[in-house]
Amino acid sequence: VLTMPFRVKHAQGKGLMHGGAITALADTAVDMAIKSLLPEGSHFVTMEMTLKFHAPIHGGTVKSVAEAVREDERTIRGTAEVFDDNGIKAAAFTSVFRIKRR
Repeated sequence: VLTMPFRVKHAQGKGLMHGGAITALADTAVDMAIKSLLPEGSHFVTMEMTLKFHAPIHGGTVKSVAEAVREDERTIRGTAEVFDDNGIKAAAFTSVFRIKRR
């Protein structure tokens, strides 16, 4: 679980949280989940990501709940859901990561 406060600098023109900020929060939450699975010092990169928006975020503290599942020796799939301050799901994130060879 990773949280981020809504700031005006994270807003788009209508005052809603910008999609890029939401994506960064979800991607970073998945990164932290992956780090909990791998040995310290492991290197991995995002190969693919998608984000589906469900509701706008107007303010407050934004929360991302992430999970990472190792598919094989070098592939990890990540998911995250992003919620607004009222617990409303604002976005769903999916991703594929690749672990660097040793």
